[in-house]
Amino acid sequence: MRALSICVLLIVFVLASMSGGSLLSTARIEELSRWKAQSDALDGAKLEKTLLEKINARRKKTLEPELQLRVELSAWLDKRGSVPLTQESLQTLLDDVGKALPDYTNIRVQTLTVADASVALPLLETCKAVRGEDMDSLALYAKPSSTESAFDLLLMTGLKTVEFTPENLNARIHPILATTCPSCQSRFALRSFTGGEPCNLVCPECETRFALLVADNQGAYHYVNDFLVGFEPPARFRDGLNRMEEMLQIWRGVFQTCEYKSDSGSDKKLDRDAWQTGPETLNRGVGDCDDTSVLLADWLISRGFNARVALGEAMGEGHAWVVVQNDGHTYLLESTSEPPETADQIGTVSEFAGKYVPEILFDRDACYFWKNGKEPFDNNYFSQKWQRLAQGEAPMARRGQSIQLSIMVGARSGLNRDWMDLAKLSPGAMDWQISWLSLK
Repeated sequence: MRALSICVLLIVFVLASMSGGSLLSTARIEELSRWKAQSDALDGAKLEKTLLEKINARRKKTLEPELQLRVELSAWLDKRGSVPLTQESLQTLLDDVGKALPDYTNIRVQTLTVADASVALPLLETCKAVRGEDMDSLALYAKPSSTESAFDLLLMTGLKTVEFTPENLNARIHPILATTCPSCQSRFALRSFTGGEPCNLVCPECETRFALLVADNQGAYHYVNDFLVGFEPPARFRDGLNRMEEMLQIWRGVFQTCEYKSDSGSDKKLDRDAWQTGPETLNRGVGDCDDTSVLLADWLISRGFNARVALGEAMGEGHAWVVVQNDGHTYLLESTSEPPETADQIGTVSEFAGKYVPEILFDRDACYFWKNGKEPFDNNYFSQKWQRLAQGEAPMARRGQSIQLSIMVGARSGLNRDWMDLAKLSPGAMDWQISWLSLK
């Protein structure tokens, strides 16, 4: 904030009198001089700094977070160059700052008209705008009032958000996070959330859904596709299998080694408390539809199949399943249902039309969201009508995680704790499934 001065104003009046205008009275010149002295005394930057020190000294005693001066708030107020003096103009200011500075929330404004700094400081120090724990930012703007020998002050406080990431969310470092909609590029804030239930991120401007976050067994949130960690069990397949037969063998391996168990006790909605990676599900030997779908899709992708996990409704209930594109056809694989006897009996998605309606798809690299929510699903899981959004950790970073190693060395135990014995099978073994001995 710059020191307020009316030197230019005085020069203008003096020049006017020298050019033939009416001479200023001695009383008027003295009045303007007194106002200049008050203006110099009301240094906005100094007042702002002193106010901050006094407020923070009090907030320390009450264990409230200290406030900080925010350059971007001050610069915006300076550029605006006005102090709202009516309820209507105040609301306009609040609307404008919300659009111009979306990384700030809980904005509060206090306006005052004062004669000098000695009056301003105690009034500002005790106003409602500087009370409460839900703020950490402050800016002060001052300008000469339309009333002579007075000044209008605008005090603004608020809460500066931090960038939304799963890491910042899980660290709980801030109650408010900010993100940018990938569709319309609008910036908006959202409140931090906990509880373990899946959470969709939806843009308030264009109403586009653009992310799904789900929690792991420890309650930490991740982008849903981060659970595809690049896992491939050390299985050996019979020689001469074609791609459809290999797909069937992988599906059968997941079904035969993982018992179905719902986290929530209800399959009516996708409201499970915890998601598992493929290694975790295989190690435990149990999982619900999303856990086993993740295991199945991750394994298929590792074997070179174009597979995605689908989340949506099946027969009117929340569900997860896997779709695979192979040889010009798209097949639907139910990880919790017993596979068919032969590969030619694997059903294509057309056989399940109307019964399975996906809302979100994901693979290792991206999530896919239906672009037009009002348009019905056309039974094509790989069309351009799905908006592809790359999100989550870089795939290679996920595949470099130590989760597989921790299972290998026995850091966890479960029904299938000896599944690593599959690595010992000889290449000529008839079928890898015969050595999967842990199921009970």
